[in-house]
Amino acid sequence: MNVRHSRFMNRFFLTMAMAVLASVTASGQHQYDRFMRRNLWNDGTNAASIRMERQEMSAAQICGAYESGDFKDMSQSESEWTVIASARSLKHQERFSLKGSFDFSNTEATGMSGSMFMDRNFYPIDVMEFTPGRKTFQSYGMTGAVAVDLDSRWKVGLGLDFRAGNAAKRKDLRYSSYRLDMQFTPSVIYVGDRSSAGADFIFMRNTETVSAEQKGSAQTAPFAFFNEGLGLGNWQVWTGNGSRLKESGVTGLPVREDALGGSVQFAMDNLYAHVTALYLTGSVGERQTIWYRYCAPKFEARLSARSGEHTLRGLFQWERLTNRETVQDKVTEGGISLVREYGSNQILNSNTMSIGLDYEYSSQDWDAGLDVSFCDLQRLATPVYPYVFSRDLKTVSAKAGLCYRRGRWEYGLCAGYQTAVGTDSERIVSSSDGMSAPVRKSDVYDDACQMETAGRIVLDAFADWRFSQHLHAVLCGNGLIAPEFNGSSNMRNIITLSITYIF
Repeated sequence: MNVRHSRFMNRFFLTMAMAVLASVTASGQHQYDRFMRRNLWNDGTNAASIRMERQEMSAAQICGAYESGDFKDMSQSESEWTVIASARSLKHQERFSLKGSFDFSNTEATGMSGSMFMDRNFYPIDVMEFTPGRKTFQSYGMTGAVAVDLDSRWKVGLGLDFRAGNAAKRKDLRYSSYRLDMQFTPSVIYVGDRSSAGADFIFMRNTETVSAEQKGSAQTAPFAFFNEGLGLGNWQVWTGNGSRLKESGVTGLPVREDALGGSVQFAMDNLYAHVTALYLTGSVGERQTIWYRYCAPKFEARLSARSGEHTLRGLFQWERLTNRETVQDKVTEGGISLVREYGSNQILNSNTMSIGLDYEYSSQDWDAGLDVSFCDLQRLATPVYPYVFSRDLKTVSAKAGLCYRRGRWEYGLCAGYQTAVGTDSERIVSSSDGMSAPVRKSDVYDDACQMETAGRIVLDAFADWRFSQHLHAVLCGNGLIAPEFNGSSNMRNIITLSITYIF
């Protein structure tokens, strides 16, 4: 499975799901989310746009969630508990505005194996282990933005998002993972009589390092699978060179990404549009030992329009990723060991295009929403010449939500369906010249294909009780049902209980 595709798909469907109705799907802080969605500028990344909103709001929340079910891939847990504490706020002064948030989460998962990265669907490579055990995740997030009026026309802003996380598994193969995400966005907006225009610079950085170890003196060492995409890679003892987990001179398995780009925005009356372009570069390894280098231009366009109680949003996203494996060797010169790089081979190419359309109705007592989305993914893997593997996946999803408020109570219900069609091909482009076929771990690949193409029904519901002027208690249930997954009816459920303080 190309995990880069899953990252893109997850972010795409998350964006569109939030667009159905924040009040229906936000699991507890829907009042703050509804408030932020009133300003169409918040659909983009321009930090100065918080000066385009004159009302303010703050929310603090603590919640607990339990997740379980059979509809899961090889990297998900049998069950898990999560506790989250968070706070968000938007405040205005005479000449400037401030927005910030903080959150902490802790997850205890059981029966977990598979990907050793914190987000199994993020990088174009993956490393997997196969001993189910207990795993702990922790994450810390902080965001901040400040916007200042230079005069009656010009506004400047600065935004910084920071998130750190760690994960640990305490059963052989034992390992820990440490991750950092950061985004920096200086911004500017010009406000005209009827229209406004803005621009921002975007810098993003992500790093993660997986460090593995084995305790005791077991006669057999655990195996690990290094996935280069589409289930192709190296299946061997975890200390082997192909697993990339124990390489001399390299600390664990380090991955680093940087992205540079920018966004331009335009708004007139109740119309908002933005275009974002990014160029991402990444590497696997450190110092002289770089095993893989990849790059990905990314493009996003959004158009939003509002008329009274009705809002329509359109979204287009495109990404093209290329991953290359370096050809290198260790040489000794003058008694010093060096890594010499001779070139690189392209091993994976993916092209992803997604389109989404969202309609939202919001009034004093009712909210309703509908969104539809389509994603086309094409992947091409060439791990060893002359063998070529490809997969084409087309995914369609639709979701509708309804929310009703009466007195101290608020109720929400959301339902949706997702289906996908995948096509595979394998071919030899010329004489094999005696080259053996690359290794494909069929159980990993088949599991990924099943999860990608399994039709699923999505059901979300919540009840919000405002038991004082500022305090809310919210009970939320989220369910996935895959009627034909593995020939049986499989489900995945999440139950969340939260207490929110609005001020």
